[in-house]
Amino acid sequence: KITLIFTYRNSEDYLFRGELEALPSKYPDCKLIVTATGKVASDWSGLRGRFTKDVLSTVPDLTTSRIHICGPVPFMEDIKRILSELSVPK
Repeated sequence: KITLIFTYRNSEDYLFRGELEALPSKYPDCKLIVTATGKVASDWSGLRGRFTKDVLSTVPDLTTSRIHICGPVPFMEDIKRILSELSVPK
């Protein structure tokens, strides 16, 4: 089981959008959660803003999953703080 959590600022930052959005239909154990934090294309109907505790709590088996975090340091620190609040072990 894989949950890919991805955030982007502007539409041009959403690299490999087609490929990423096709993953859940190709692989039933794959879930994709995407948020946009800035200016987006008119076809974007997904989540807006930074990841929150509410969004991350929707990840199946979060407290028992292996988690890899990548991004700017402030982003990673925010995610680590939220994971801690959700009782995810280090």
